[in-house]
Amino acid sequence: MERNFALVVAQSLLSSFATSVFTILILWSTISITGSPLITGIVSGLMVLPLAFNFMVGAIVDRAAHKNLMAAMATAMRSIAAMCIIVASVSTSIPVSIAFLMASALTFGVTMDILAPVRLVWSKRFLRKQVFLKGMSMMNMATRGSSLSGYLAAGLLASWSLSISATSVSLVYIISIVPILLLPGEGEGVKPGETLIHSIREGARFMWSNRTVAEAISVFVAGAFLLGMSDSAFTVDIQAVFGLGASYLSFIFVLTSLGGIAGSAWVSGMKGKVGQTISAMYGIAAGVFSIIWYFHLPLVIIAGGFFLGLSSGIRSPVIVAVILGNVPEGKMGRVQGAMDTFGFSFNSVSGFLAGAIMAASSPSDVYALIAFGLLLVILILGGMKGIQEAVV
Repeated sequence: MERNFALVVAQSLLSSFATSVFTILILWSTISITGSPLITGIVSGLMVLPLAFNFMVGAIVDRAAHKNLMAAMATAMRSIAAMCIIVASVSTSIPVSIAFLMASALTFGVTMDILAPVRLVWSKRFLRKQVFLKGMSMMNMATRGSSLSGYLAAGLLASWSLSISATSVSLVYIISIVPILLLPGEGEGVKPGETLIHSIREGARFMWSNRTVAEAISVFVAGAFLLGMSDSAFTVDIQAVFGLGASYLSFIFVLTSLGGIAGSAWVSGMKGKVGQTISAMYGIAAGVFSIIWYFHLPLVIIAGGFFLGLSSGIRSPVIVAVILGNVPEGKMGRVQGAMDTFGFSFNSVSGFLAGAIMAASSPSDVYALIAFGLLLVILILGGMKGIQEAVV
């Protein structure tokens, strides 16, 4: 593996471990402290709400002469977000706890605004075109393996001490800054006379004119909106509906990570057209949510995590490889920003929507909605010629 890309993978490994623990901690803390599915859904949504502005942030990243410094600062902010959970867990006032949980979620979301486009720029810079899919599959396997470890640790730590867990997460984020500092100097920065508004418009024109990129972003957006409802639904189901401990929630994410590793390993050697592969993976996810909705048992939900991970482990590297192969490095931040703006901002809305649905009925209705929506995505995918003809 090329040294610089290995540093990117190393940073992602540490960050993924901390983020998987963070995700479990903040959702578990919210439902435990408030007992409210609605607030849990809101906190879940707030984690991705800042990504609604990531198209603008992506343009800033493309223009920035110090992307590595931006990434290091964003990682330090994640450490602060973890510390907010400590305050929420020790506070004797529920409104104060809710405020710090929401602040933690928002801070984390802001860091995603910065880190996602920077990592994509790094991948474009440090990988040769012939190995885009192999490189992204390797990255996916590594980060999912790290996430798996994080989810295992989170189940134990959340049941033991939220304060110690959050402190551990904060320290790992600080350590993950080290590989960033070892990366070489920056690539492209701002062009003389080019304004931020011009950069945003140029990026928008490029994506609008490139059919394959536009369709890849659309597919990503649709999936993010629908699948974004599942985290809060799983959390409420395990804690409030079935009355089980945090370790059971971590089992779901552990199996999801295992499935993702298996999927990424399988897809790393794939060559040829990708349209049918993406459709098939959404089909697997739709089938899993249909089964969970029908049976609605803890064991079914936990086992379903593996197949959801398998679907994502194949689907995600393929979509990213298509984008890497069709976007120049100088526009990579804006394309990632568009994916985040339209994808994760809808993911935020879906978190709010899931919370509202669960407050009015039950998580089962959320699973039914996800399954139905994914079937619609598959139908629409069939008419997307750019994606259907895209090759890796």
